Amino acid sequence: MAAPKSRISVVLIYGLLLAGSALFSLPFMWMVATSLKVDRELFTEHLHILPMAPLPVQRSPYIDLRQFRDLTGPRQKDSLTILRNQLSKNTTAFKLEGSSEAAANSIYRNLVRTSPTTFWDSTDLDKNLRAAADATAPADAILPALREFGLGSLHLLGRHGQELETPVGPWSVSAPGAAVEFAKPADSSFPGDAVHYDFQQSNRIVLWKNLTAPFAADEFFGVRISILPDDSWHRLTVYVKSGDRWYRARRAFSLAYTSAAAVQSTWQLKSADDDSSRIKSWLVLDPVKEPPADLKQLPGQSGLSLFLVMDRSNVLQAWLGKITRNYLLTFTNLPFWRYFATSVFITSINILFSIVSCSLVAFAFSRLTWAGRDTLFAIMLATMMVPAQVTMIPQFMIYKALGWYNTLTPLWIGAMFANAFFVFLMRQFMKAIPRDLEDAARIDGCGFWGLYWRIILPLVRPALATIAIFTFLASWNDFMTPLIYLNDERLYTLSLGLFSFRVQIGTSDQALLMAGCFLMLVPVILIFFFAQRYFIQGVTLTGIK
Repeated sequence: MAAPKSRISVVLIYGLLLAGSALFSLPFMWMVATSLKVDRELFTEHLHILPMAPLPVQRSPYIDLRQFRDLTGPRQKDSLTILRNQLSKNTTAFKLEGSSEAAANSIYRNLVRTSPTTFWDSTDLDKNLRAAADATAPADAILPALREFGLGSLHLLGRHGQELETPVGPWSVSAPGAAVEFAKPADSSFPGDAVHYDFQQSNRIVLWKNLTAPFAADEFFGVRISILPDDSWHRLTVYVKSGDRWYRARRAFSLAYTSAAAVQSTWQLKSADDDSSRIKSWLVLDPVKEPPADLKQLPGQSGLSLFLVMDRSNVLQAWLGKITRNYLLTFTNLPFWRYFATSVFITSINILFSIVSCSLVAFAFSRLTWAGRDTLFAIMLATMMVPAQVTMIPQFMIYKALGWYNTLTPLWIGAMFANAFFVFLMRQFMKAIPRDLEDAARIDGCGFWGLYWRIILPLVRPALATIAIFTFLASWNDFMTPLIYLNDERLYTLSLGLFSFRVQIGTSDQALLMAGCFLMLVPVILIFFFAQRYFIQGVTLTGIK
């Protein structure tokens, strides 16, 4: 009977461990899932943990009924049936598949938000719903669910700050096997043309036009285009021909429908602005020696020509575009790698100095005999009871008097003077080492430094690893010290850089902030998985007499 009970206890223990792991991993999973979303998935009435799946459609415009996936209200089923039946009579207004259903959902949602409770309890509900359907313009009813690709205003940018708005004008089309036509956009507030396309046998559409610039070809700096994405996640790549030079966007622009408003997208040449700390709302144009052959062979090119190459995305490419979008924008919008390198430098030097200083002090307290050793050790431990907030202002005044304000020195100089807790931890490890090893080393001619370097340090590697891990976590996640001592954005660490980014974006683009936080968390996760065995060794050694 003991074996079944033992198995049940094992299953129960592992079940509790798995349940606890799942519970504590929920915030982490929420952060990862949020980093994969776009704005319209965050600011909704009903929040979903998982991101919405991308929908790489073949043709545009189209109806996206997922807009109403959380629709709820009184007498919903009967009301939607009445509205759909009434709207289906207008066959000329709803040409797209799912239009009448989208219009019914839109009208019902508006009625739920604006109508009193007596409206739904009325005996004339059928009549009122039909009247509401007849009184709503079809274009306005389907607009929340309509996805349509559009191109609006176009501005040319010069090297000396010139900006010229060019007429929308006709775009030339090169799309073998694909149908493309221009129409008036359903959203009357969008100042441009809707581009209706149908990828039939071709996976690429090229839209291009010749431009007249008020400056010479070598003065060209960039273009700004108003784009209305259709949430198809197709990839839009910009090429520019200025004189004899060709430029290509560094990365493709995903047609992600983030909100109902058009996106002002800018493509410009590499400049000093790319190294600044402010949010970058542009994509870089890089010079290319040879453009794609299909672009070079297009007829009628002038001195300045703009090409929009739209490549169709399959499901895998759409998912890849959605997963990487916020992370690529994080790399683009802030000098992530500079902040990352600064944090790596500060963390590395803190780990090195902490290990050296703490091990030396612990060696003196544990292996050497000198007057007042125990008293000074007790005084050192007493400093652990002094809150850091008490010494913060005096320490700042000292560092500022030494000329270290707005430098990286205050972020690592403290590690040279040892940490009381780490010294205590290291001392306990060193005291557990038998004296016989020390005596044997002295007989072989080892002095204090040889004993420290050849005997003690190799035996306390688990403690050294523990100190390194704790120092890494404290230094990597340190926010207060950089905030106090750094004023130059070029010296920001990753934690302070993300805070500055958070201040700039305000309440928008929270998904970008979650992407940045996840990237900052990755080194911590890697350190945990690669260094957890040292924690186990440390626990094992402390139990050995």
